[in-house]
Amino acid sequence: MITKHQTYFFTPRLGYGKEANVFAISPAHAVKVTHVLYDRDETVERFQPVLERHRLFYSKNISVPKSEGIEDVKIRHKVTRFGFDHGSRVGLVMQRLYGVVGLNVDSSLKERVEDLYEVEADKAWELGYFSEEGLFNSIYVPLEDKLFLVDLREWRQISECSSLVFENHRLFRQEQKERRNRERLSK
Repeated sequence: MITKHQTYFFTPRLGYGKEANVFAISPAHAVKVTHVLYDRDETVERFQPVLERHRLFYSKNISVPKSEGIEDVKIRHKVTRFGFDHGSRVGLVMQRLYGVVGLNVDSSLKERVEDLYEVEADKAWELGYFSEEGLFNSIYVPLEDKLFLVDLREWRQISECSSLVFENHRLFRQEQKERRNRERLSK
């Protein structure tokens, strides 16, 4: 059964990453589907940890799109000039964001977006998670002046990392904060 959240007949692609595409399925919802066509059980297995992380972050007031669950969708997008891909897929259904990738914001917003990212990354850090992707896996929504963390597959638990990876990331974050403070003071 196709998710109740899908109202669009055509599903425009909103973005893509290393492992998945994100499609609009309604004005309020988007779906993330893998590039590779796995069977239903394997797809659910791949998305389950991401869904759990979404729900954990959301429950701790970390800005992430609200997840609805892993559901069946019908993807209809133009794949060639002459045809459409009409496929039933399983994907992670979530809140649709109307914004821009954090790395791609206008230079006048760069400092604000970096500040918002630090707030969210600090909350995730306190929860025991970190990502080396930075603003690449974020969406800034100007109408809300809010930055959302996306692609939570890339967020790792600190406890599962080697001490070297953890220490490198901690030092990198510290250097970033110090650099940004120096830039602010020089203005």
